[in-house]
Amino acid sequence: MSEGGASHCLWLNQANFLVGSALDNEMADDAGDVADLVDFHVPSRTIVVDVLALGDQLDGLGPFTGADGFSRRVCNLAQRVAELIPAPVVRLDPVRGLDHGAWSVLTAMYAAADIPVVQLSLDTGQPGSFHYALARRLAPLRDEGILVMASGNMVHNLRLFSFHDQRPAPWAAACDATLRGRIQARDHESLMDYDSLGPDSRLAVPTPEHYFPLLYALALQEAAEQASFFNERVVSAISMTSVLIGAPS
Repeated sequence: MSEGGASHCLWLNQANFLVGSALDNEMADDAGDVADLVDFHVPSRTIVVDVLALGDQLDGLGPFTGADGFSRRVCNLAQRVAELIPAPVVRLDPVRGLDHGAWSVLTAMYAAADIPVVQLSLDTGQPGSFHYALARRLAPLRDEGILVMASGNMVHNLRLFSFHDQRPAPWAAACDATLRGRIQARDHESLMDYDSLGPDSRLAVPTPEHYFPLLYALALQEAAEQASFFNERVVSAISMTSVLIGAPS
């Protein structure tokens, strides 16, 4: 993000992992914002960049096809992501819309649906180190007015989730605390290899699609930046703990 607030946003994907060089009230009021997102609900063997405008995605009207400035900003951001992560690793998709893991957060942040958004899919067949390295290639976006958002869950096990007893499962609370500690210690190596963190983490991350977005946010953390947490809540077997990187002090 630029110091004057976000001008674009990249959505990486329901807890939020946000990265920026400035996060302030101007961000929500700037109709020129664009989002770049990484989405855990869009697994693919190729990284897909969805080229749609947010208003269309929320209204279910299909992609913009005209040459208006709003659509151009979407296409320009998509092309920029494709430049940073070239084919065959990434490809542009002009048809696929936003997943619910993206728009459910964006509708609260940008209720007017007036910001262009580019969404990035995940190749869940790749290890954590692949995703971390790929995310590092997106680092220039932070100097170009792009808000990078990664939406996922550090703990997500629906098979063990209880709708009748939503107190935190002991293993879920323990893993959430372990991961927060590793994030604060900037121990990105161990976070890439979450299986190595013990049995609690293997219960917390039975499949990686909800976890991997966190690595994209961490990979963009600069040397002098601290990570902070909000919405620290574990519901049964799901953590909604959110991470903020690069907020002004």
